[in-house]
Amino acid sequence: MIDQTAIRAHQLGKCYHRYTRQWDRIRQWFRGGRRKYYSEHWALQPLNLHIPRGQTTGILGANGSGKSTLLQLIAGTLNPSTGSLAVHGRVAALLELGSGFHPEFSGWENVRLQASILGLSEEEILDKSEQIARFSELAEALDRPLRTYSSGMILRLGFSIAISIDPDILLVDEALAVGDLHFQQKCMRRIQQLREQGVTILLVTHDLGTTKRLCETVHVLDQGRLVQSGPAEPVCNWYVAHLLADRGQKEALPIPTSGSIYRHGNRQAEILSWHWSDSNKFSCPEKTTRHQQLWLDSEQTLCVKVKFHQSMRKPVLGFYLRDQFGTELMGENTYNAGISLTGTAGNETTIEFRFGLHLRPGTYTLCLGLVDDPAQPVCLDWIDQAMFLHVHDPKPGRVIHGLFAEPVSVRTLAS
Repeated sequence: MIDQTAIRAHQLGKCYHRYTRQWDRIRQWFRGGRRKYYSEHWALQPLNLHIPRGQTTGILGANGSGKSTLLQLIAGTLNPSTGSLAVHGRVAALLELGSGFHPEFSGWENVRLQASILGLSEEEILDKSEQIARFSELAEALDRPLRTYSSGMILRLGFSIAISIDPDILLVDEALAVGDLHFQQKCMRRIQQLREQGVTILLVTHDLGTTKRLCETVHVLDQGRLVQSGPAEPVCNWYVAHLLADRGQKEALPIPTSGSIYRHGNRQAEILSWHWSDSNKFSCPEKTTRHQQLWLDSEQTLCVKVKFHQSMRKPVLGFYLRDQFGTELMGENTYNAGISLTGTAGNETTIEFRFGLHLRPGTYTLCLGLVDDPAQPVCLDWIDQAMFLHVHDPKPGRVIHGLFAEPVSVRTLAS
């Protein structure tokens, strides 16, 4: 049987030695292991990881959490301090911009250098050069030294090389955020093609929408530790909860379950109820089911009742509508709308959101969030998948282009 494992890590970790003074390095060299003149910094705590072939996996975490260290270990540019790592297949990595490039070499010379490092023969390099040049769209710039390139041009060259060598495993570390919109869209289309071809992809990005759309599985790192793993949407929702959590909370955040309501927050204020209705029928009903059947182009009303158990400085209530991948498509909050909530202890307030529903037919989920201080939000009460909204088109057979069916006036003007 063919091994279906692309990457397997067992107790994989990376530790750096920190010396207070340069002289301590020399003393450590002479004394060996008899005494430590350094402190240890674990950039990556020992972890176990299994990534199957053909899977697109996201790695999330704040800056300094160990994401780049993990990818560099997989790419082979770092040696682990502990554990073992098995990587099956040719690896192409787009890590730090300009890594592995020589600034005095031309673009063409760096193409040959990188391709040879990745194991391509001279014949394969010649065969791939035209494809790399065409994808990068750098044209005559490839004849110039790399030091004359902008960061976006370096990204174009690095990504073009990485995806043109027919990799079995592709590592992408936040680099796509540098490119312009045209090239970002081009890269995303190419990544989608590689997914369909069965390439294993590891993606590090802070864009949760991209992570939800592209990744089947997501792993979250925090201060070098692997703290959460699982399907993309619930883990991304857990990650948002982790970022917004009140650090004074003693209880650990619950593990999300796909398809169920996921609620978190310190509950110093809470969402008591929420109601959805067709604005043409009535304002705020006393009861609504968790599954709502809605008509495209109709006016909608969302009513949310909140209660403050403690006084809040600047509370904000908002909502999102998400698609089947968990991507936020639309939303609003009281802060953006210029509405100030009275966060006095014991106060109960009902907030009404009214809007036209122009999302194309399909199923969407409602997310509600109540936070304190929009500048540095602390989560008071957050509810994912509060409702399922099933949108239907009153005009059967109509073709809708895009995610929204915004009304567009079309007419012919006389010459």
